[in-house]
Amino acid sequence: MKLLLTSAGFANKSIIDAFLELVGKPFKELRIVDIPTAANMEDGDKTWLIEGFNQLKELGFSYIDIVDIAAVPRDIWEPRLKNADVLLFGGGNTFYLLDWINKSGLRELLPGILKNKVYIGISAGSYIACPTIEMATWKNQDENKSGLADLTGMNFVPFLLLAHYTLDKKEIIKEGILKTKYPVRILNDDQAILVQGNDYKLVGKGKEIKL
Repeated sequence: MKLLLTSAGFANKSIIDAFLELVGKPFKELRIVDIPTAANMEDGDKTWLIEGFNQLKELGFSYIDIVDIAAVPRDIWEPRLKNADVLLFGGGNTFYLLDWINKSGLRELLPGILKNKVYIGISAGSYIACPTIEMATWKNQDENKSGLADLTGMNFVPFLLLAHYTLDKKEIIKEGILKTKYPVRILNDDQAILVQGNDYKLVGKGKEIKL
């Protein structure tokens, strides 16, 4: 399985170059589907979401589709996801995104769909690739408005990922690390984890963050 788990998407040239090496094709030959479902529960200004869509166009993807799995039935979203080379799960509310992955039936389909595709996660989209999304509670950022009881993630990687690291979150994160049974990888907004099979590589700017 090939994944690019990011804190803030294609934040710099190093992450972009790592993605192109992973996928093995230029942007002009790639079809991408952006799944912005996690953003549905986010209040306020959505400039960040629009900027993300614009960036995909600027990078030069040959085909850009936008599919909200909470807004359309499976017979609409399934063929569109299967038609893509790259699936991008964007940021927002992690609990809401995972809830809709479960309710829509995508949980059962996604591992098979990804056998010949690349998965990109941004923040919440990266969190759901982990064994559990428990880390979404550590920073008090995500509110479980969906009332999701089972926090089991997709388990594409054997570690938890913590996005948007800044020094002011250090103590909260350290408390979470002590409580979890999983190893934790921490990213600032200029970093990502490149996953190819069982190989996990830090890409972007700066050294690995260890607490």
